[in-house]
Amino acid sequence: ESCHFDLVNRRLKNLKSVYGQFPDHAGLWDLALATKDDLLARIAVVPLVPEAKGLDAGPGMVGRLRSLGCSESAEIFDLIVREERGHVAFGMKWFKHLNALLGQDPVAEFHRLVKKHMGSLKPPFNVEARIAAGMSTDWYEPLAMEHFPVRPRKARASGASSSFAAPGGAGDQGRNTRGLHTSARATVAGAAPATSTAPATATVWAVATTN
Repeated sequence: ESCHFDLVNRRLKNLKSVYGQFPDHAGLWDLALATKDDLLARIAVVPLVPEAKGLDAGPGMVGRLRSLGCSESAEIFDLIVREERGHVAFGMKWFKHLNALLGQDPVAEFHRLVKKHMGSLKPPFNVEARIAAGMSTDWYEPLAMEHFPVRPRKARASGASSSFAAPGGAGDQGRNTRGLHTSARATVAGAAPATSTAPATATVWAVATTN
């Protein structure tokens, strides 16, 4: 994770921007504090929720960056997304191992911990990537259906990523960033947003990394 941050931070600096220029959330840190005394909960709600969500949203972010001509940023993000699969797989391995030692059903325990710390999960899900990381649908779809019924995906244009996740798809991650998408589109179109002094590519990169 520190390597991922370094990649993003260096890219932002190359684009004459800085980490923290745009509003974001502290969801990951909040989860770390909430699970500081519970190893099973930490594994459940960090590698198996927000990192798994990276498998859902990541390919769409990469495609968005490429469509805006920010290929270097897209390559960085593509690397991060590919490495998230390994993070989720390790989380699955150790979560199952610890539950086996305790004589517990890992799926039922995952559901209990997610309900306790997060309430529910929000689709869409990248089923193929999650299965490749060892996470079958019975782990997450029952949690999503409680508040966000899973709906069939609409057909996308040829060549578009089938695993695209809409902005704000990762729980509260979209809460503070909807206005930034408007700013990014205006910047790329040549009309700089009134509240931003960052170069166009820096604005686009910051928008992508906050969703």
